[in-house]
Amino acid sequence: MNPDSVSAQVPDIADGVSESTKASTTEVQTITSRKKTNAQRCREYRERKKLQNTMVQNITAERSDECSETDQLPAKKPKTNAEIRKKHYEAQKLKKQKSKKIPKTDKQRNKEYYDRKINFRF
Repeated sequence: MNPDSVSAQVPDIADGVSESTKASTTEVQTITSRKKTNAQRCREYRERKKLQNTMVQNITAERSDECSETDQLPAKKPKTNAEIRKKHYEAQKLKKQKSKKIPKTDKQRNKEYYDRKINFRF
């Protein structure tokens, strides 16, 4: 029964009591606030979105730190209107070339017909 040991136990008990009262008040708050207003729902939704955005930013920041400068791709320069038009024009030109059919001669048509007939028989 040393007086030093008794005084050391007293603050521990006091801390334990204060923690239990804090826990009970939070439980009461959660029970009473089961019906949330629309404003509360919106506020919680916005907070969740902010958390998600910060998580994504943190992840991308970590990834960029991991990659060396040589691994990262250089930024693309924006295309001018002339470049876009030129690319579109060339694509259309190629499409027209592919769609043009070369007329077949009678000999080619007859040969294809004959080959189909032979393959059909067997």
